Amino acid sequence: MSSSVALRRTRDLALLGAVLWGAGLVAAGLTVPIYTMETREFTPGGRTSTSTTSSTLVEANGPDALIPLAVPLVGAVVVAISLLVLPRLLGHAIAWTTTFLLAALAALAALSIGTYLAPVVAALLVACVVDAVRTYEEERSTPAAGAAGR
Repeated sequence: MSSSVALRRTRDLALLGAVLWGAGLVAAGLTVPIYTMETREFTPGGRTSTSTTSSTLVEANGPDALIPLAVPLVGAVVVAISLLVLPRLLGHAIAWTTTFLLAALAALAALSIGTYLAPVVAALLVACVVDAVRTYEEERSTPAAGAAGR
């Protein structure tokens, strides 16, 4: 297997991981119960009844709660399209910019959801670096092909 093929596979796996993690965040916001409320009732006879209810992020905060959870998924899709479809220079510029914006968001939100964004950022960084290395190696081995685009 050539170096270029291995680098493409690595890039593709990193992009797939980022998109799947982003989709998992959205799915978790819709399905995983994160808020739990316990209610205790005291009766005059000294008995206590306790009921517990739980709700997902969307149930507790409404559909707007999906917006911060969808940002990593949208960012991963933008990076994937940039690296796989767009011309090299434009694709790399958009991919790196999107990745750095997501990294900044993860850093700013480190005490809340930022830790959940970190795997997406890491996977996108891997994809961007590997694609840049692959591009460099391809252009170095065939100088005429570098001007032709992807």
